[in-house]
Amino acid sequence: MNSKNRQIQRVLCVLPWAIAGVYAAVAWVAHPSFELTLFGDLAQLTLAAVLVVSFALNAHVSAERARWFWYLMTVGALFWLSSQGVWSYYELWRRIPPPDPGLGGVLLFLHVAPMTAALAVMPHKRSGIPPLTALSMGMIFTWWLFLYTYLVVPWQYVHASPELYSHAFNTLYTIEDLVFIGLLALWALNAKGSWRWLYLRLLTGSAVYTAGSVVLDHLIDQKHYYTGSGYDLLFVVPVAWLTYVAASFRPSQPAQVSGVLNRSDRRVAWFTVVALLSVPCLLIWNNFSGVPSSVRDFRSVAGLAAIVILALLLFAKQYVLSERLSESLEISELNV
Repeated sequence: MNSKNRQIQRVLCVLPWAIAGVYAAVAWVAHPSFELTLFGDLAQLTLAAVLVVSFALNAHVSAERARWFWYLMTVGALFWLSSQGVWSYYELWRRIPPPDPGLGGVLLFLHVAPMTAALAVMPHKRSGIPPLTALSMGMIFTWWLFLYTYLVVPWQYVHASPELYSHAFNTLYTIEDLVFIGLLALWALNAKGSWRWLYLRLLTGSAVYTAGSVVLDHLIDQKHYYTGSGYDLLFVVPVAWLTYVAASFRPSQPAQVSGVLNRSDRRVAWFTVVALLSVPCLLIWNNFSGVPSSVRDFRSVAGLAAIVILALLLFAKQYVLSERLSESLEISELNV
């Protein structure tokens, strides 16, 4: 890493905490107003943009699996930034509360999917088998999108019910965050050196953010929240922490190359199987649920579409993997 990148990283380590400190001071003395909303939205947008830059810089200076990890983390942060941009657009430009449901909620929900795919890359280890990043990302994204379409969308468009939508969205988003936290904990147990510390720090920030999201969702539902309030620190502080963690990360030497599946690899495979089997299980449960017939029909179509897409992605992944294994075997035989 050259001196210019080091200087940028030093700035990125300090800047998020400066934004959080100023935010806390302003929230302490200010009262609800458009000026406070302007400050709060711009500060949160800036903080999310700094998070994107921190992830992207690590992707720029990394190699192999680590580069894919940081690329996918950057994509997730971009979804996060876009969600915040939609929120700010309604509050600052149109000067109305953001619609619920709306585009911002979809972007907020989807931002965890690329980050989960980033963990599936397993950057803390080197393997003789390159990661099938695009296909893995497609499967994870399709699965979470199916769950959102199955559980949330019916109460948004098919049989509109704001209360059921809000409950379904908040519950599914919390589950998504908990899955991400669980994978971070699992990876922290299997990783060593700087990668273990990275996963533990990401785990800390993600856990605090998830708990804060639950509180903020409750405050928004109770009409007690306004942008620029002290409650925003439940979002600002975890994001500042995640930015600092990414900017201060210094990777240690990776493990030796291995082409054998370890315990964490097998767990990932089992997670994939469980995710695939969950789709037909939800379709079976759908036939016995007490929801309106229009919702049942919509869920059936969504489930069948998800099964077809996941099956195609799984077939493509197995095909590419078998080709790579065959090439590795031929190279090994030639070397012998």
